[in-house]
Amino acid sequence: MEDPVAVLLQERDPVLRSRAHRTLGERAYHRCNLEVAEDHLREAADLDPTDEVPRQLLDRIHQQRRPKRRWLSLF
Repeated sequence: MEDPVAVLLQERDPVLRSRAHRTLGERAYHRCNLEVAEDHLREAADLDPTDEVPRQLLDRIHQQRRPKRRWLSLF
């Protein structure tokens, strides 16, 4: 997608808007801007529930935010 922001400003089609949000979410994710990525990916998932990519990336974000468990040695 060339200009997802233009799509969001001009389009009403929910599938096109979903793709634009997904593109912006992917870009933010790859720049490690997880808050922005999460916002766009949630919007993409809401607009097109059949697209699995936003949900997969949201799962990755949630896994990255989870605190890692540390095992304590009792011995």
